[in-house]
Amino acid sequence: MKQTATILVTALAAIIAVPTGTHAGMVGYNNLDNTDNLPFISQSAGRPAPSIDDLQVANGGTLNGVSFSLIAGSLGGPVDADILLALDDGDGVPNFLAPGSTDSILLQRTITGINGPFGFLPTGDATIVDVDVSGDNVSIPNGSTIWAFANFTRGGFPTDVSQVFFGPIAAGTSDDNVYQLESDGSISAIATGNNPTDAGLGWSLTLVPEPTSALLLAAASIGLISRRKRNPMA
Repeated sequence: MKQTATILVTALAAIIAVPTGTHAGMVGYNNLDNTDNLPFISQSAGRPAPSIDDLQVANGGTLNGVSFSLIAGSLGGPVDADILLALDDGDGVPNFLAPGSTDSILLQRTITGINGPFGFLPTGDATIVDVDVSGDNVSIPNGSTIWAFANFTRGGFPTDVSQVFFGPIAAGTSDDNVYQLESDGSISAIATGNNPTDAGLGWSLTLVPEPTSALLLAAASIGLISRRKRNPMA
């Protein structure tokens, strides 16, 4: 009995324990590991445009941190980023900005004054921005599709800063398209061609597991350990 209790405490600690840091917790989606620094450029306008990608999460829980990528086309001062996360309603279409949409907007943030170490954003290399959202109480359902939107401005005006393609995706999945918001408010899809190197735009979501999910995982772990102890050949 004492051994079982020890296993229970160990399993719970392994599942519930959250390391310190801006992105403490469990990875729900991650596509920020590898990039060839290819910027997202609007196919219709030939310049950076508001971008959207689908993040099909590997786990569920409370959103703790959001990270996204950007790259500058030329040297310049700080930029502002408007980011938005929306829960897909099941139709697989990013229509969260349309009137009457049944997609659920989960998070909206404006991050101001994003800059490089020398007073300007470097060109040619991706910059990763980390945003702590642990106080926003945003719940991400397990297995859901999250639409991630980003738009960049400098001094309130459009700029040559855009998101960056990354891949292959390290955690979660994404379809073979990225999306852009057109000047008339419509959204169009751009095929990535199932290219692992440029599988999607650079985003990462970090989650804290829900207590119920953590307990279920702990129970499953204990059951597996007990079964193996009864049957050493398993």
